[in-house]
Amino acid sequence: MEGLLQDLRDAVRQLRARPAFTLAVVGILGLGIGANTATFSLVSGLMLRPLPYADPDTVVAVGHPAGDSGGAGARRPVFPYLMADELRQLQDGARSFEYLAAYRSVSVVTDGPNGLVRLSGAEVTPSLFPLLRTTPWLGRTFTEEDASEGAGRVVLLSQGAWTRRFGADPDIVGAPVELNDEPYTVIGVLPDAFAYPSRSVELWTPLVVPE
Repeated sequence: MEGLLQDLRDAVRQLRARPAFTLAVVGILGLGIGANTATFSLVSGLMLRPLPYADPDTVVAVGHPAGDSGGAGARRPVFPYLMADELRQLQDGARSFEYLAAYRSVSVVTDGPNGLVRLSGAEVTPSLFPLLRTTPWLGRTFTEEDASEGAGRVVLLSQGAWTRRFGADPDIVGAPVELNDEPYTVIGVLPDAFAYPSRSVELWTPLVVPE
């Protein structure tokens, strides 16, 4: 221990005698610590933090090779690009899964306080919510009837959209809204933790699969 303390005292004296070198060392250490902290934060956010739904270890994403545009080994989600017959084949052939869901990202235009507003949305099959063990904050989620051809248009809101765009109105369920110049009825608000397919999505409508 005495030797260690003596080495530390010698190191401090040398650093005080060479202030320019000391500043360079401190700067390099600061950059290294900052880079490591940023890297750990990114890894923690993307890989270590639990996914925002229950039982994430039981959820499987199906994909297919992305081709040349995706790079070697890249994979692309199947569901946003499925044709109706492919989805039905998967539904009929899946024997090891409790639920099978599909989604498609969409852009939606609606009225805002200062004119038209473009929102990020998603069309999803009703099975997505039981698959992800999600229950609504208000109202209900989609039924199979909601996703049938000719059914009335309905929409689910994120809790953020409900708060920012509708003033957290507790009577929002049943309210009419206009999306892409079409009338919709709000049937529910999803919990704030729900973020599928991404945190930017503010509303969900039923994905209608033609017969």
